[in-house]
Amino acid sequence: MMQVALPDACVCGRPRHRGMCSERWALRRSGEGAPPRPKLKHSAPGAPKRRFTEHTPPGAPYTLAPDHPAVREARTLFAARRVRAALQERLLKSAEHNRKIGGSVTKGHLRGVKVFTLTLEERATCPKTCANWRDCYGNNMNWSARIQVDGDLMILLSAEVRKLVAVHGRILVRLHVLGDFFSTPYVAFWHALLHALPGLHVYGYTARNGCAIGREIERMNEHPRCWIRFSGGRTGQFRALTVDTVDQAREAGAIVCPVQTNRTDCCGSCGLCWQSPRAIAFLKH
Repeated sequence: MMQVALPDACVCGRPRHRGMCSERWALRRSGEGAPPRPKLKHSAPGAPKRRFTEHTPPGAPYTLAPDHPAVREARTLFAARRVRAALQERLLKSAEHNRKIGGSVTKGHLRGVKVFTLTLEERATCPKTCANWRDCYGNNMNWSARIQVDGDLMILLSAEVRKLVAVHGRILVRLHVLGDFFSTPYVAFWHALLHALPGLHVYGYTARNGCAIGREIERMNEHPRCWIRFSGGRTGQFRALTVDTVDQAREAGAIVCPVQTNRTDCCGSCGLCWQSPRAIAFLKH
């Protein structure tokens, strides 16, 4: 093993010693001898707590080629970020770690409610008819852990959701940061939780149009605490669509996501997706 040479004396003049003497502490405070550390931007007072506050600007998404292995094999671009549910400390992450969503709701009937997110594997759980099959925004999310679908997923999720509701009283779960509803039993699982737990609220988006899974989601949407918007080719209210420009959204009669147009800080300070029936448009990113 390579030996690293250590200095014979501390900056205070005494022989090298353990602990933080006043001179070393002063140097640390002043930043001398160390590269400057970037100053973190924190959420504004009264705003939803967010670990990161800078948003990814809308623009050209990362589009995979039609013959790319991730496209052909219906999987994420980042195979190393697939994780088993049973090996995770928690499946539902506080949304304060998501710069766009925010850790809590600050307006409307859900004001004060904590927000949590669930991330599955994009493409592996999505229909191939999804309009964003090749240019999914997950192509830019190389650090996100994708929970794999296995026999442990719903068992562990049930216990975790019940615990969070017991602790916080009311919670709002985003389904899903990545991925989609992958089966009718999975939709029925969330539908049953909504009936069993009065403190559970869910919102999200799905590309399951015109299929058995989609019809099950429509039934779940009849519950007053469920707001899952359909994306893609559907028309009418309570839908989501992806556009290249603001003008395209206006032509479709949709509201452009206020977070993307800098009209609000994050989802927690907006609330349109779980309060308004109007179509919401998202700029490609």
